[in-house]
Amino acid sequence: MTLVEQQGVWNGRQRKIKSLMCQIDKKETLSVIADIKDWQARYENVENLPLAFYLKYKKLLSSYKDAGKSKEEVLYFFSKIAEDYQDGSAFVHEIMDLIEGYCRPDFRVWSK
Repeated sequence: MTLVEQQGVWNGRQRKIKSLMCQIDKKETLSVIADIKDWQARYENVENLPLAFYLKYKKLLSSYKDAGKSKEEVLYFFSKIAEDYQDGSAFVHEIMDLIEGYCRPDFRVWSK
């Protein structure tokens, strides 16, 4: 496969991911942002987040996975939230670490 063909495949894949993640609607986005604002109001930074934060988001991520969403789709969704909500991006990045598997093994939703 040529470089141009590989780029075409990659672009097609990205369009598909964006399209699929649109199925997680604006209401879900606003719900996640509101929840992050709540955590942010109680905890100044991510260093002091309680176990409940990670358990809550592991459960949410598991529900996305069970609904057939891929790791890449969910990662894209949360990266857009981090872009749109800069004030809470450190908290969103904690969630993205769970998606990527940069967490305790028992918190992983998608295997590496």
